[in-house]
Amino acid sequence: LDAIENRTDYQVAHRLITHDGRVRWLGMKGRVFEEGGEPVRMSGTVADITDRKEEQAALIESEHRYRDLYEDAPVALFSINRDGDVVRANRETVRLFGFDARSLLGRPALGLFADSAAGRARMDELLTRIGSDHSVVDETVEVLRGGTDPWWGSISIKPVFGSDGEVEVLRATLVDITDRRRAEEVLQLGQRAIDQSPDLISVCDTEYRYRRVNDARTRAHGVPGSSIVGMTAAEVHGEEVFLRDVKGPFDQCLAGEEVSFEAWTDYPGIGRRFMSISYSP
Repeated sequence: LDAIENRTDYQVAHRLITHDGRVRWLGMKGRVFEEGGEPVRMSGTVADITDRKEEQAALIESEHRYRDLYEDAPVALFSINRDGDVVRANRETVRLFGFDARSLLGRPALGLFADSAAGRARMDELLTRIGSDHSVVDETVEVLRGGTDPWWGSISIKPVFGSDGEVEVLRATLVDITDRRRAEEVLQLGQRAIDQSPDLISVCDTEYRYRRVNDARTRAHGVPGSSIVGMTAAEVHGEEVFLRDVKGPFDQCLAGEEVSFEAWTDYPGIGRRFMSISYSP
């Protein structure tokens, strides 16, 4: 009726239910013909467009699923354009950076990172490095929340190319690793404390093999630590000393016991010493 009233071509789609309950879509298009300024007839075609409508519906559903996955992803996902501005960001990105979505979009990406060697300087280096044959994977960077509070993230960046073959946008993934970073720092402090301890400290596995020794231990044996790591206690102490003095308390420790005792011990590097010895599982 609109086509007749407005003297225009028409193109419409109708949903039909067949006699056996199936849903079919018909596409109709045509033209209104006039004589003396009045419509006199209509001519057009009708085609079954069910497959096309189903493909369109599947595409829309796929886009909705992708959008949901993108928005609800447990990691920060965002895109940076050629000018270095953030042009897309999911909810986790908004949360981690501490800005609302409106103020985050269009913001220079470098400004979201700490003004430090591990922050903006590192990001500038990574962005410069990205090209046709290079992506960034799991690089540690110092980030800012709300523009002020520093935290640590692991970032991966992949270039997306336009029809001109040039980088059109950079897609980034960012994960908060602050807790892991702090744990690593604590572990490093602990390892330094062990290395600097005057006590003879070593770690062995269930095969009596040395996995770690500190500096005091290597000095006592009069050899570099790297040469002890990987050797068995029998190889380090000699088979006779191992069986007589070491294996017994070692086996008690492997059985889950804390073992402590005092004894005179001979070391090639420091001589004979009266030692307080402890084994801990």
